[in-house]
Parts: sequence; structure tokens; C-alpha cells
Amino acid sequence: MPELQIWFAINVVFVTLLIIFLFTHRAVTMARLEKDAERVRRKSKVRLIFGILTIVAFVAMVSSFVYHMKVNPQGTKQSALEVEVNVDK
Repeated sequence: MPELQIWFAINVVFVTLLIIFLFTHRAVTMARLEKDAERVRRKSKVRLIFGILTIVAFVAMVSSFVYHMKVNPQGTKQSALEVEVNVDK
């Protein structure tokens, strides 16, 4: 089951980076509205970095999910045999 935990951790990182990216995008928009060219340049660089990190995290999340589905094609459901064994105990 560690594959599922890895996927979950990567998913949490992706969502966190996506939220940060959205906040940096808002900061760029606010700097543009205030017509502050220096702040727009700085905030755009930060937004670009978080955008790239978000894309990398998305690819990692998808890869981890696909790998988990190949390793465990039944998902997290127990097989009928495992259910019978658990009932007998």
C-alpha cells in the first residue's frame, strides 16, 4: 500500500503548489493594475518558477497514479478469497 501513500503525498504537493501558483498569479495581476513594472517583473519570475514546479508535480502525480494502477489493477478492494479468509478468522 505504500504506492497509494506516495500518490497521496505527491497529490498534496501538487495541490499546494497549484494554490501558491494561483496566489502568485493574483500578485502579478495586482502589480499590473498598480502599474509597477519592477514588481511585475519580480512577481512574474516567481509565478514562472511556481508554474514549472506545478507542472512537474502534476506529471509526477499522474505517473504515480498510473504506476499504482498497473501494480494494483483491482484498486484497493479486497479479493473474494481475502474476504473469505478474514471472515474465517
